[in-house]
Amino acid sequence: VKGQDLPNSNHAWRFAISDPSSTLGGTSMASIRRAIPEDATESTWHAADGHPVRRIDWPVDGGAARGSILFLPGRGDFYEKYLETLEEWHRAGWRVTAADWRGQAGSGRLGKDAVTGHIADFDIWTDDLAALWASWVSETPGPHVLAAHSMGGHLLLRHLAAGNS
Repeated sequence: VKGQDLPNSNHAWRFAISDPSSTLGGTSMASIRRAIPEDATESTWHAADGHPVRRIDWPVDGGAARGSILFLPGRGDFYEKYLETLEEWHRAGWRVTAADWRGQAGSGRLGKDAVTGHIADFDIWTDDLAALWASWVSETPGPHVLAAHSMGGHLLLRHLAAGNS
């Protein structure tokens, strides 16, 4: 609405990344809201066929986590887009992990075009999800939660419909 100061968020709380008035080393958080938090770790998980999948892990500082959340973004998305959401979960005591899908964002392209994401069959993604889930569950504290957006939700539902847990 023109002339009104609308909020940037539907949350009453404002935390480091999501608070544009906060600073880090004198730099406005608004300018680095997609910056990887210092206590999070980016790494590469390798699918069964060796394909590298980029992931981020954000453990809970100094104490037991409430559990672990694995977040799956949508098509063409990258996990940096969701850092504010991941931060909300992290501040609530959850150990957080997110991963880019094979052929999407930081997990490399599958074709000759460096900017177009493509996959021959969605089963490749659901196989990746099943393997990532099994690996991730074995290395993180429970309870374990899968959260997803858009295509990530579609792939999660396909994974569950196939009888996976």
